[in-house]
Amino acid sequence: CVKSLRRIPAFSRNFFRSRLIMAGAAIAGLLLFLLLCRPFICTPAKLLTALEYGEFDRILLCKSNESRDPAMQALLQKMRTPLSLTSSFIYMEGDQTLLQDADALNVMQNVVIDSSMGYRFEVQVENSCYFYLFQFSSDAATDLLFPVSDFELENHFLTNNQLFMIPGGINYFYFTGASPRQLVTLCFLGSLWRARDIEELYTDYLEAKQPDELKKIRDRILQRIQKRRRALDRGLQGLYYHQGFFWRQ
Repeated sequence: CVKSLRRIPAFSRNFFRSRLIMAGAAIAGLLLFLLLCRPFICTPAKLLTALEYGEFDRILLCKSNESRDPAMQALLQKMRTPLSLTSSFIYMEGDQTLLQDADALNVMQNVVIDSSMGYRFEVQVENSCYFYLFQFSSDAATDLLFPVSDFELENHFLTNNQLFMIPGGINYFYFTGASPRQLVTLCFLGSLWRARDIEELYTDYLEAKQPDELKKIRDRILQRIQKRRRALDRGLQGLYYHQGFFWRQ
C-alpha cells in the first residue's frame, strides 16, 4: 500500500501531462485546419466571390441554406434558377447565307470555313445573364468572340428575350489567310453571375508573349470553363454551357 501511495503523485503528473499534450495537439490540429482548409462561411459576399471565381466546391453547404438576408436569398435563388439560351451559327458560302442551330453544331456536320467565308452568331436568352463566347483553334490560338472588346458590364450582359448579333449587326468574323485544315471549338458560356476568374485569365492571355505561357493560360481558361460544366452537371443552376465545332482551312 505504501508503494502504491507513493506512485500516486507520479501518476497524477503523467496523467495531467498527457491531457495537456492531447489538448495542445487538438488546438494545433484545429489551427492547422483553419489555416489550410479555411472552412467556407455562408455570407452573401463570400458566396458571390466563390460563384464568380468558380469555387463551387466551397458552396455545397450553402446550396440548401435558407436565409432571411435579402442579398443571400437573391443569390440562392440564382443558384436554383435554370438558365436557357438559344444560338445560331450563320456563315456565308459564296453569295448564299447558311444557318445552323449552334446547339446542333458538331464535327459530324462537317462545316468548313475558309478565309473567304464570314461567320457570325445570333444569341437569345430567357433570363438576363452574363455571356461569354470563346473560340479555340487546334494551333493553340484563343479568341474571345463575345464580348468583343473589354469586360465592361454593358458589353457582356444579355437582357432577356432580346436577340443579340455577334459581332454586331450583319458584320462577320473572318479568318486571316489560309491554313492547314484544323478543328475549331466554340464554347458558349452563360452565367447569372460574372466569371471573374476567366476574365482575369483572358486578360493575362492578351498580355502574354511567349508561346509556352500562352498555351499554359489557354489550358487554364479551358479548365475553368469545364469546371462550370461539371458544376452544372452536379445540379448547380444559374449556368449554361454548350460546346460546338467546325473546321477551318
